[in-house]
Amino acid sequence: MSDDNIWSEGWGEQGEDWSGGGGLAKALSRGEALGATVYELGRGNFGVYHFHHRWEELLIVLAGRPTLRTPAGSRVLEPGDVVHFPIGRGDGGACPADQPAGALSSADPAAGAAAPAGA
Repeated sequence: MSDDNIWSEGWGEQGEDWSGGGGLAKALSRGEALGATVYELGRGNFGVYHFHHRWEELLIVLAGRPTLRTPAGSRVLEPGDVVHFPIGRGDGGACPADQPAGALSSADPAAGAAAPAGA
């Protein structure tokens, strides 16, 4: 049985480090065209700078004050902040050494499967 509660402590088995910097991830309920994942960056951890080549992403900060890096610069996010990542834009994040941060992300990876080559 899957754990679809964003507040539960169960992270399940972690595969390859998606963040490059020690983050945790838990996939939540998924449909054919929409999925959600809850992420946690521990104290001092980070998510590597990356690009969204084939789908948009919506991120909601649940806890902590992670720093978001984008081509426009860096800014500190607060709990409740919502950030939209359009196709083709890069982003990354870091967590201060004094507190962990958590976020909920929703994206449509199925859209990427239908995207033309080079999108």
